[in-house]
Amino acid sequence: MALITLQDVSLRFGGDPLLDQVNLVVERGECACLTGRNGSGKTSLLRLLAGLVEPDGGVVQRQPGLRVAYLPQEVPPNLQGSVRELVEAGMAPHPGAEPWERATAADAVLSRLDLDPEARLEKLSGGLRRRALLARALVGQPDLL
Repeated sequence: MALITLQDVSLRFGGDPLLDQVNLVVERGECACLTGRNGSGKTSLLRLLAGLVEPDGGVVQRQPGLRVAYLPQEVPPNLQGSVRELVEAGMAPHPGAEPWERATAADAVLSRLDLDPEARLEKLSGGLRRRALLARALVGQPDLL
């Protein structure tokens, strides 16, 4: 079964449609690149795939239990707390998971992305905040990012 399937999906935010009867199938292991001009609907499509917006028409089918991570285009200006807190907030809840297991998973991602877990988000550069947001997206081991 595909991770996610769009069938005749349409999406508009007033005016002309951003997506007009789009069909898309994303299979496990596939890599895709999305290109286009500003305002052509790239971000809207990604938000739709992540379940952050609903289509105006058509059908979106997700594999049961699908984990989708979304990295926002803009870094939120009000990020506060430690990098570790932000990253651990991205972990999918696992019933029975021990706190040390959560910490180990967070530490692995923080290490790979060379992030200081104790650094305060309010004091980081935009680039390091973006990297912390990427760590939050990755730590949940998404099926689709």
